[in-house]
Amino acid sequence: MKQKVTYQLDAEVLQAVRQAVDSGKARTMSEFVQIALERHLAELRRAAIRENIREACADPLFREDVREVQASYEATADDGINDR
Repeated sequence: MKQKVTYQLDAEVLQAVRQAVDSGKARTMSEFVQIALERHLAELRRAAIRENIREACADPLFREDVREVQASYEATADDGINDR
């Protein structure tokens, strides 16, 4: 469900958005803002995931778990499944 909101933009940003819409980059200013916000939110989610991975990689217990999992799959490395 769409909701109407009011926000303020710098004049330069507003002009750039208008130009983008006028040149066909989006159908409306609302659509342009929606796309921009969705992209930014996706990047924030990716950044949070990257940070979680960095933290996990610094955790000795996690690193040991990874080594154990890798070791358990070493036997399959030479099983010939991918040989053609």
